[in-house]
Amino acid sequence: MATEQTQKLVTVTPKAAEKILEFMKEEAEKPQFLRVYV
Repeated sequence: MATEQTQKLVTVTPKAAEKILEFMKEEAEKPQFLRVYV
């Protein structure tokens, strides 16, 4: 059986998290991706 490991790739501020949720609500029923530009 494979073991799944995850890492924290991006840290966002609480305000950024609010905006992300707004964008996700505007998307399709089940948004799958979020593009982040640095």
